[in-house]
Amino acid sequence: MPLIQDIYREISHQNISYFTNHIINASLLFAIRLSSKHLQLFIMEKASYKIMLDIRLAMYTIMHYLPTHQYTEQKHGDITSRILNDTDKLRTVICLNFDSFIPNVLTFIGTIGYLFYLSWQLTVVGLIGIPVFIITLNYFSKRLRKVSKQLQKNTAYLTQMIQESLLNMPIIKIYTSENSNISRFNQIQHRYLTGYLKEIKIKIKREQIEAYSQYILFLMIIWLGGYLSFKGYLPKHQLIAYFSGVILLVDPVVILSKVYAATFQVTASIDRIRDILRQPMPLDIPTNTQFSVDSICLNDVSFRYPKTKTSVLSNVTFSLNKGDCIGLVGPSGAGKSTLIYLLCKFFEPTGGEITIDGIPIQAISTEQLRRSIAYVPQESLLFRGTILDNCRMGNPDASIDDVVHALTLANAWEFVRDLPHQLMTKIGTQGLRLSGGQRQRLSIARAIVRKPRLLILDEATSALDANSEEKVQEAIHALTGTFTMLVISHRLSTLKNATRIVVLSQGTVHNIGTHNTLIDTCPLYRDFVHKQSILSPKSQ
Repeated sequence: MPLIQDIYREISHQNISYFTNHIINASLLFAIRLSSKHLQLFIMEKASYKIMLDIRLAMYTIMHYLPTHQYTEQKHGDITSRILNDTDKLRTVICLNFDSFIPNVLTFIGTIGYLFYLSWQLTVVGLIGIPVFIITLNYFSKRLRKVSKQLQKNTAYLTQMIQESLLNMPIIKIYTSENSNISRFNQIQHRYLTGYLKEIKIKIKREQIEAYSQYILFLMIIWLGGYLSFKGYLPKHQLIAYFSGVILLVDPVVILSKVYAATFQVTASIDRIRDILRQPMPLDIPTNTQFSVDSICLNDVSFRYPKTKTSVLSNVTFSLNKGDCIGLVGPSGAGKSTLIYLLCKFFEPTGGEITIDGIPIQAISTEQLRRSIAYVPQESLLFRGTILDNCRMGNPDASIDDVVHALTLANAWEFVRDLPHQLMTKIGTQGLRLSGGQRQRLSIARAIVRKPRLLILDEATSALDANSEEKVQEAIHALTGTFTMLVISHRLSTLKNATRIVVLSQGTVHNIGTHNTLIDTCPLYRDFVHKQSILSPKSQ
């Protein structure tokens, strides 16, 4: 503004040399401003990205330590949306604030100060518009926040649906549900579009009100400035400088209003991020407790899931000694998988006690305990990467020979060695490039590579054909005595050689014994055997 005032003065005096100097100065100032702005933008983008990555890492870390029940209560798509979409919105606002807010605030303050210097009367009139802008911003920002919150929920629904569709595509295809699934996705998209258009309308209304207010205010300043100039209270060169200042003031005001609205709007994302960051991290106890899993005892163990009143387990008592192979059988819902969750410390008993080598399980570090356990779930859970990566998951230092030996025991090496890249073969998301039986055998090999003290098999042979199942059973039998095994199976042929079999019914221990003993003494077990047509010669 002073530069414009000087240029106008030199034009009036027809001083070409000074006029040229002012133009050169103006060019230098513009070049410095442009270079500084580009440098500032790079620094702010880099800083905001680093902040976003740190927040994402913190959220991703917390996600690994949430209580087990929260994984089933919260939609995975919603968690994904918070980690990816909400943090990206936060990054945008952080960058916008540092890149636009601070420079424009300084420009606004400096310009207002100089306008006061030129004409305090005109500046006082101009400041009348500030309350109008503040009221307008607050009103529309609150409406935008509500709409934004709903948009984020719809984004989470879309993310969840895409994830489920990709994972369950064979089911969608076999049930010819493609059209209904696409239609449901389209409905969610339309809900998103409706919310997005509502957001756009609110923004347009806010900008219209701001534009009309600025126009009216600008007309008032022009008229009053002209009046003061006509009366001789304000020289013409100062009037031109003042009008230039008002024009320069328009951009900071518009940008600051947008920054404020965007910041207010993103508070919904901040709340969603804060919900995860405020999750209490479980404090694991020191890892100096020594144990070797020589014995595991369950004494009157009872359990009910959070937010439920019905007990899943009631007064369960049995023990495992080193080298035992204990079978768990029972109808669906008897509590077999829940027992596994308790032994792995996914949950803690609501009654009774679990001890390992006489030490209460609560007194043992969760990490230390789980390093002694290998788990093969009913559904083979593999990760994107190579066969070698998946086998080494629980034992990163395992040698190639260890991995090949484990694959051989799990009856998996016979198909791995025929693959073009053998151990380095990439198996795709969740191992979908392999058959169900191949995936399950890899899960068993992964457990063997870990060299655990306690091996838990939860329907581990359910996906195998009869020949593969027999070979895996032979391998497991050969490993008996090396470590303790707990085997859940509906295929009772897997348990014929078990040390003992625990029969569960409605969350309680119905009977305990060997295969042959239970056929004679336990009608429930005998019924299981009859249904699978594997009666022993003695009972026939």
